[in-house]
Amino acid sequence: MQIELINHKEMYYLIFVYLEEAKEPMMLLTNKKIESKNDVIQIVMYYTSRWKIEEHFRFKKYEFGFENFRVRKFNSIKHLSFCLDIAISFLSILIESQSKIYYEILSNGKGLRTDSYLKLYQVISGITNILGHKQNGIREKDK
Repeated sequence: MQIELINHKEMYYLIFVYLEEAKEPMMLLTNKKIESKNDVIQIVMYYTSRWKIEEHFRFKKYEFGFENFRVRKFNSIKHLSFCLDIAISFLSILIESQSKIYYEILSNGKGLRTDSYLKLYQVISGITNILGHKQNGIREKDK
């Protein structure tokens, strides 16, 4: 659907995307010219891949406190970011595995929505809840 925005000279295209997981359609607004179905598919793929990247950084920032660290050197920031990326990759592999441990972690996590297809937040919540029961840490045996 071609639309015009107030105070903008150029025309925009509004694309409605209906995903299986979502109840409401996703609306994408683009200034890229759409002439065919392939153009629509290409724009949707571009936006969804960009959304995944944005969600990755949001997850890193909020769940791991990536903005609240005391590292000042750029090299140290890169190393910390890389370690967090590895941790997130392992969580993603765990989610993809659909293993027994995944479902155990998921049952211990609190999800905002049961139909959410973004399980990273629920998995990290489950791991936090499981590990949170061990407040005292490892104690040495009596000497």
